Amino acid sequence: MNNKICLFHDYLSDIPPKVKVEMLNEMHAEVIDHRERNHKENERPYNFTSDIRSQYREVVIETRKKFGRYAPNALSAIIRAHGDTEWSNIFSKRNHEFFGYLSEMPSQMIDDIPIWALDSNNWFHIASKKGTYELQSEVSSIFPCTIFDDVPIECLSPNPEVSIENFDEILRTTGIYQAWQNDNFGENSKVIIIDTGITDQLRNRFSIEESTVGGLPLGDTDGHGTAISEMVLALAPKTKVESIKVMGSYSEGNIWNLISALSSLYKKNDCIINISLGVIPNYINSLGSGAISFRDSITNIVDSASSQKCFIISAAGNDSNPYLRWPSAAPNALAVGGHNASVMLSSFSNFSESAQNYILTPGGELRSEDHKLETFGNYGIGLARSIYGTSFSCAIASGVSAILQSYGWFRSMDIPSRISLFRNHCKKNSNGYPILNIADIGAVWPLKKNEPLPLDLFSLLARRG
Repeated sequence: MNNKICLFHDYLSDIPPKVKVEMLNEMHAEVIDHRERNHKENERPYNFTSDIRSQYREVVIETRKKFGRYAPNALSAIIRAHGDTEWSNIFSKRNHEFFGYLSEMPSQMIDDIPIWALDSNNWFHIASKKGTYELQSEVSSIFPCTIFDDVPIECLSPNPEVSIENFDEILRTTGIYQAWQNDNFGENSKVIIIDTGITDQLRNRFSIEESTVGGLPLGDTDGHGTAISEMVLALAPKTKVESIKVMGSYSEGNIWNLISALSSLYKKNDCIINISLGVIPNYINSLGSGAISFRDSITNIVDSASSQKCFIISAAGNDSNPYLRWPSAAPNALAVGGHNASVMLSSFSNFSESAQNYILTPGGELRSEDHKLETFGNYGIGLARSIYGTSFSCAIASGVSAILQSYGWFRSMDIPSRISLFRNHCKKNSNGYPILNIADIGAVWPLKKNEPLPLDLFSLLARRG
């Protein structure tokens, strides 16, 4: 049997997880894992009747027909407006009446709707002999869902010791000195690193909170997660770091563990989420029609995190290809590629000329003339692996963001605005890719603590980009 992942499109029904398990079992899908939340919200008190549940399914189906892949966002918007929007008028009379029920829902429940895909009650790790498309069609006949294969993930860098070198180059290129000179070292910020864990030494030195998913043991025997954490803390030494271990080594992981880690962010706010890993492109291509379900489901969970101001920063990948690995390709994630000492795209870095969420930070280089590496040091047992690649570009972007998060004006921005800030206020290289630099941002936004915001019209217009 093939392992798959099922995401129920359950925005507001009160169907408990055990009923969803029964649905899957009826379709000969065995539930392997389900990260049910252990608190009172497991039974959501919407008190909807079975007739309304059935009608809810019809509403979701009609939304899909009218809005296509944007159906989840469209339905979330209509629900948040209590159905009082022109969009609801395009639905059939029966489904339009459904939105009338929303006016009786408490405001807090309405506010929770955008994070539906982050709700672990909606995610199930399953096994089935049936094909993905066939199984999705059958389960969707009972309740709307998407199903896709549990694909592999790997850390995006080509042993736990870490030695960072050429650090001045990183500080100069990112302009982080300017924030340091104003006594900003990342205090009042939090970065959650989803990776291979951390060593006991690093955890004790910085009082790092750590957890795991999928039954993995605590600690880091690979070194990648430790090196990523060290890089973030080198740039923002006073930021609070949390580690969630999702894989035992940098090349052995699966998307279910990543989803389990992301769903643990339910109801957490104002965090920076470093994801220096991604899905191997060939596996997405092998999903066929299931690739659409995969991309939409990952986009939905990133959007849910974004709605509660969890800023997902993800590595673009080291495949030298003109596309971004997932989850960095999700529009509300910040996709980070690497640049070399000449501020040009690193030869190994993935890139996208059309993506509106793509930036560059230092990543090193593999020189074409002699095939030697330009790196930022070494890590792993015996310091055998080199610090280069978009994994560490991602960590640098997280460190810079942790510095910026200490400013109220950055913390108050929603996630699309933060991405737009990096895209529109940082200088671009000759290929048109933004180079993340705090000094460029400081030309418009104040970097001194307690300094009032400039209120002149020019500055306001500049901020809007």
